[in-house]
Amino acid sequence: MTPHSFVSALAVFATSSLLCTAVVASEPMEPMEIDPSRQALSDSVLRHIPDPPPPGEGEEPVDVEAYNDAYRAEVNALIIGDGDGEGVELSDAQVEAMLQALKNTHSNGLVPMIEPEDLEKFIAEDFGTNSIRAAVQGLEQEARFTDKAARFDADSDQAKRALAKAATEHDKFMDKASKHDAKAEAKELAKSQAREVARAEGRALGRHEAHHAMQGAKSENGNKGKALAKGKNK
Repeated sequence: MTPHSFVSALAVFATSSLLCTAVVASEPMEPMEIDPSRQALSDSVLRHIPDPPPPGEGEEPVDVEAYNDAYRAEVNALIIGDGDGEGVELSDAQVEAMLQALKNTHSNGLVPMIEPEDLEKFIAEDFGTNSIRAAVQGLEQEARFTDKAARFDADSDQAKRALAKAATEHDKFMDKASKHDAKAEAKELAKSQAREVARAEGRALGRHEAHHAMQGAKSENGNKGKALAKGKNK
């Protein structure tokens, strides 16, 4: 999260908190019912919360608790949303695809660094299932090599090589993901369906021609039989 986005997130979080406080003071609100799949994805993504940005010269250190709360609020807005269906959060299909893609990371100990910018990309580019899988795989590989870099001294060649590999793997899979966006998947599906229709029509035409040829053969054989019968009668 960039310092600018962090400040924006803090502002949104503070404003939301004030609004909620005002509403609670006047009328109790019923808690929003959260879809279990969206809650599970939020829990998975929020396993990683990046460190707050370092303070600039003459600035006070960032309030870590407020930073973490703002970060959670930003992630939840993109995953859970408010159920208004306006397309500002991940679709149901994207949520299910991400849950499946992240399943292995809960057993292998890797924690992909999926940040709000990544979720915004999935939404804005309308990532389909194949795109989500490729993107999560890239983020998982990034986490793998970032963890490897942490085993060495930060200034060592081993750490630098591991971090460079992490960036390369991330970019490679993200590029692959962008090529498999929802529009591309829909186009490929349309092509596949068109090929299947063509094959079905070809089979039907083949059956028709075979049936026509068989009927012709029967007719020809029948005519030959009649001709032979006439010959014998003479």
